[in-house]
This record gives sequence, C-alpha cells and structure tokens, in this order.
Amino acid sequence: MSKLHLLEHKTDAISSTMREKKIMSSIHYHPFISMIHACYQDDRYTYFLLPLFQGGDLFGLIYKEDGSRHGLKETDAVFYSACIVKAFAHLHSR
Repeated sequence: MSKLHLLEHKTDAISSTMREKKIMSSIHYHPFISMIHACYQDDRYTYFLLPLFQGGDLFGLIYKEDGSRHGLKETDAVFYSACIVKAFAHLHSR
C-alpha cells in the first residue's frame, strides 16, 4: 500500500490499515479469512505478506477487467455470502 495514498485519503486510512494488520495478525487459522505472515515497510510503501490464493478474489469474480460488472450466479452468491457470514461470526466470537 502506498503511504502517500494513505496520507491523502480523507478517511482515517492509516488507523484502519493498522487495525486491519492487528486483526489479521490475531487470526491463526480460519478457512475463510486470509492470515498475514508478515508486514514490512520502506519509505514509500507498506507491505502485507499474504498466502497465495490461486484463482483470484471475489472482486475478480464479480467484475470484468474493464470494470464492468458481470455478477455471480445465484448459487455462487449464496455460497460466498455464507462464507462471509461464517468469517464475521468467527471474528465476533473472539
């Protein structure tokens, strides 16, 4: 993440990024939550070292490369929604 981009954000991007790192660091294993292996920084960027997930992410399934939306089939949307609910339930149970 670009530190300049975080500083220019009108929201509280720096504290949100720090909170995200703290939460991700506290998760040891959950099948629906990516855990962080390490965090690094230099003068211009902050780096989160995450595991490789081949096949892309949910955003890539919903949107095409040109930014247009092609959506999900209803069964896929139900599956991904259930995974997100399980991940939130895990986070809130801690």
